[in-house]
Amino acid sequence: MIREIKLTDKTSIYKTNYNWEYSQESFVERATQVENFKLRNNIILYFLFDCLEFRSINTFVLNCCKEISKKDPKEWAIKNWVWIARGVSEFDKEVREGKHDYNWHTHTATYDNFEQIVTDWTFCFYIQIPDNLEDTEGNVAFKTEDNKTHFFLPKEGEVFFFPGNVVHSTVGFMTDKNKDRVLIAGNISLDPLKVFKKNKLI
Repeated sequence: MIREIKLTDKTSIYKTNYNWEYSQESFVERATQVENFKLRNNIILYFLFDCLEFRSINTFVLNCCKEISKKDPKEWAIKNWVWIARGVSEFDKEVREGKHDYNWHTHTATYDNFEQIVTDWTFCFYIQIPDNLEDTEGNVAFKTEDNKTHFFLPKEGEVFFFPGNVVHSTVGFMTDKNKDRVLIAGNISLDPLKVFKKNKLI
């Protein structure tokens, strides 16, 4: 079941639970493979390969986005990335000390440097969460048009969905944790060829 959470009259986010077609352990292994490659090559790696686990979560979230949007598109576009948080975040310690704000951002374009493909939904699939979090550690935060901040602590297996233009940030760790925070996220466009349909080839 997909649950709607109304942050304001204008802004809603949604969450549900992944069906665990593939196990938590297999997802952690796949995410770690991607993360290790990223660390070795010092680049942000999006999914450049396919596997059963990634295909499963993409099919799951695509079906959820269709249900939320009440659309059944003939084509779509998805960009994924892996995010593993481990150890103390100096950035978030400075946020707590009031030295700067969170890293607020949006995902209005599904692909970087390709603004024509507009993001309909961003999703975050929370594979693994530490057990010893304190205060807002490990939360996902949203800032709404009334300038209020809304914090949510995800549970393992939960998937959050929100429109690509919703301002959001993650909250890191102030102290060492007993497990890494592991997630797969992505941007989804349910009409990626919209700009091309308007500009038909002669």
